[in-house]
Amino acid sequence: MPQLSLYVTEENLALLRKRSKEAGVSMSKYANRLIEQDAATSGWPKGFWDLYGAWEGPFEIPDDPLPSDDDELEHLFA
Repeated sequence: MPQLSLYVTEENLALLRKRSKEAGVSMSKYANRLIEQDAATSGWPKGFWDLYGAWEGPFEIPDDPLPSDDDELEHLFA
């Protein structure tokens, strides 16, 4: 397995030690898990692109609200 050297702050090193100890794994294995979790959660959700083009209904743009409808909201800006 490839190795990686990196620089971290003392605070981050202490946190990595603590969390890896709590998880019962080495710091290297814990850091690798964090990278795997990040990779799994970035990007589009699973199945997102399966929905592309699935909508078969009409797409309607609603009419602009009438200016008279603004009167109901005037009290919010007074």
